[in-house]
Amino acid sequence: MSLTPGTQIGPYQVVGPLGAGVFAMVFLGWTVLVGHGQSTASLLINGSFEQGPAVGTFLNLAAGNTSLSGWIVTGEGVDYVSTGYWISSDGTRAVDLDGSARSRQTPPYVHGGIAQTFATKPGMRYRVSFDLAGNPNQLPEIKRFQISAAGQSAEMSFNAKGKNGRNMGWQATTWTFTASEAATTLEFTSLTTSPQTGFGAAIDNVSVVPDTAPALQVRESATEIQVQLGSEVLFDTGEFVLKPAATSTLEALAALLAKYSTSTVAIEGHTDSVGSPQSNQRLSENRASAVRQWLVAHGIPASRISTKGFGSTAPVATNETADGRQRNRRVEVRVQK
Repeated sequence: MSLTPGTQIGPYQVVGPLGAGVFAMVFLGWTVLVGHGQSTASLLINGSFEQGPAVGTFLNLAAGNTSLSGWIVTGEGVDYVSTGYWISSDGTRAVDLDGSARSRQTPPYVHGGIAQTFATKPGMRYRVSFDLAGNPNQLPEIKRFQISAAGQSAEMSFNAKGKNGRNMGWQATTWTFTASEAATTLEFTSLTTSPQTGFGAAIDNVSVVPDTAPALQVRESATEIQVQLGSEVLFDTGEFVLKPAATSTLEALAALLAKYSTSTVAIEGHTDSVGSPQSNQRLSENRASAVRQWLVAHGIPASRISTKGFGSTAPVATNETADGRQRNRRVEVRVQK
């Protein structure tokens, strides 16, 4: 069987080749045509932080402050920064997640943050995009923070070494989550370690849109079909228990495997480089095993399926950026023809 246009795989339908053996697919009514789609309006309000109070260089906003339209300040506050202090990535304003004013005068301080709640559809995957930098004016060089939504989270960081207010080094960054409720709160939280607080990660140009990219990325060669599944679709951060929202993706995978009923299947787990090699190896093995167990429980013979964990040893992108690390966290399934 060849993955020709029109082929139906569970809720997916192949609609055409995109070069190098990659196919666009229809998933749950969304047509994905790389390079030919129209941009979708963000679900967030004031993602570039332009709607806020007057500010000369920077202005500390304490916990509970709602003067940035759509947002509420959490933790110990944030700094609202203008181009008098540094160059923003979009417009003239941005946010330093580590506020300069503290309710406590001695460490340990509470981390600053900012959050917004918006309407979502339970079970739908969403993509968060934002520009990331760090306040370069004091240590630490590595600006750590956490992004979270719908009970899912990821720790990220930015290296501000060599940067300055005129050369912030803004990086386009993405993260995905699956909604569980009709309303979801997205929160960014600083993880700067005391006493080096007040100069944290910086964010700008934040948006959230439905992630219409197919959860199954399928490539076909003369000898095998390779299916790639993003770990965020299947698992919570650092976990290997399959999420309920992963069911539709796994059903599509099972439907594909059923069409190749005599083929052997190799499931490979991969991680990013965050954490120790030993823990990443165990996590990759356990995630590959979890996918195998689900498939066996849903009618795919166990004798057909092998598993292997690679830890962080086989990246497909750089581990120096959040987007690259997200691409490296994956499960790959190889079906021999």
